[in-house]
Amino acid sequence: MNPQAKILDRSGALNMVINAVNTVLIANSPQTMSSNELLRRLPTALQIQLSVISNQYQPKCACGQAASYVGTAAAILARINPNVLHIRHHYCPILNRYDDAFRI
Repeated sequence: MNPQAKILDRSGALNMVINAVNTVLIANSPQTMSSNELLRRLPTALQIQLSVISNQYQPKCACGQAASYVGTAAAILARINPNVLHIRHHYCPILNRYDDAFRI
């Protein structure tokens, strides 16, 4: 389990984020979305919770980015659900660079 997954698990939010990501992916199928795009489509309360968690860490490290928690949850979902594709080279318009992305 990577650091973000451990942090989410300790906070009791891991399964909630995985389920929310799954809901967003299903609702937007077959669109491919980066972690940042997924984060923007999560419920506002969950976005706030992830921001509170990430604000406890340095902004330049992975644990300091709310979208990295979403990406971790999406990667876990892709491992447990064969319908979820983890695309490792997708252009993210929010970051203006290539990043991991997911879709159903």
